[in-house]
Amino acid sequence: MSIYSSLDSIQDELNKCMKCGNCQEVCPIYKENHREVSVARGKISLVQMVMNGEAE
Repeated sequence: MSIYSSLDSIQDELNKCMKCGNCQEVCPIYKENHREVSVARGKISLVQMVMNGEAE
């Protein structure tokens, strides 16, 4: 498997999240720190920024 096919499969998985925020309601970490990066939507956003070259 090449790195490009791996990145494509990662992108496919990231696209499965609807970014609805429902996971935020039940996330114990988010309840403590109220930071978006604690829930899936925030983590996915960070990974996509790195993959798009917008962050390191």
